[in-house]
Amino acid sequence: MCRIFHFLSAVALIFVSCSRNNYVFVGTYTKQQSNGIYVYQFDPKAGSLMPVSHTNKVNDPSYLALSKNKKYLYAVNEGNGTVSSFSFDKKKGLLHLLNRQSSEGGAPCYVAVDNSGKFLTIANYSGGNFVVYPIGRDGKILPAVQNIRLTAKSNTKPSNAHTTVFSPDNKFLYVTDLGADKLYQYKFSATDKQPVDTKPTVYALPEGYGPRHIAINKKDDRVYLLNEWEGNISVFSKAGGMLQHTQDIVSTSLAAPGNKNKGSAAIKISPDGKFLYASNRVATNNIAIFRINADGSLTRVGEQKTGRHPRDFMINKPGNYLLAASRDDNAVRIYSIDNITGLLTDTGREINVSMPVMLLEY
Repeated sequence: MCRIFHFLSAVALIFVSCSRNNYVFVGTYTKQQSNGIYVYQFDPKAGSLMPVSHTNKVNDPSYLALSKNKKYLYAVNEGNGTVSSFSFDKKKGLLHLLNRQSSEGGAPCYVAVDNSGKFLTIANYSGGNFVVYPIGRDGKILPAVQNIRLTAKSNTKPSNAHTTVFSPDNKFLYVTDLGADKLYQYKFSATDKQPVDTKPTVYALPEGYGPRHIAINKKDDRVYLLNEWEGNISVFSKAGGMLQHTQDIVSTSLAAPGNKNKGSAAIKISPDGKFLYASNRVATNNIAIFRINADGSLTRVGEQKTGRHPRDFMINKPGNYLLAASRDDNAVRIYSIDNITGLLTDTGREINVSMPVMLLEY
């Protein structure tokens, strides 16, 4: 298998030099045979992936983010409590490790770069905190300037930070607390040395919702919050910088026997802003499909069966393909998108990679 990958990678390097196809980075868990981050070329016309390269034994790079100039890639290393920076040679499709910093909390599971490109944030799931790092001019992650623990006075359950997402105007940072069923909205200023205001607005969700991931519609700043445990999506409108909870809609109604967690995982909006997609693991193993109405509300239009445990997925920039990471099938599967209906069709094409958990287009 390794020899086949290296042969195909050599072919892909020739392919890269004469192609305008975009790269796709695949983050993985490294408990089995994975080497860490895998780089592929994606052909948006054929809907196919070609292997290019991979890192050498990077521990559990479970979530990824690109720098704003696309010269650098950042990864949380969930297994050993670090966050790593890499330079990316786009001509050769190669990643080179630059440096690492401690995540300053257990089980880092999310990483994001603010819209100014000056700061990087990570969420620590078991640590119940999030951390802010400056980014150096050379792309390296500098020592942390803020370490903020999620604690609300009414908390009776431990906090589990899961997501740090910046608003399109870069004035706010949203942080989900899956354990305490809360969404935090922090004021953010990229011109300050400590950019996060430590007095957030806190939005409480019903007990047992388990807020996990967020998608923001750039057209109207509407926030779509995917709740892992309840298996639904909470919709928030935004006015005067404040959020208003306007809708809850089911993503999946099934949980595995003896498990209250319905396993909703990732949420994304199509590039044209017309449709929203949410993946569901555990019992259903599917992607739920919603139409985004003129008022920002959601209407369910269908679902697409996937492989086992679709922990993450990506929609390519033209919006004609969706790629899903089926962790427990060790595969990334490719689906075509009908831009009129939003529905997905399984192309039958896939690539094998050990425990894929995150997909990011260059």
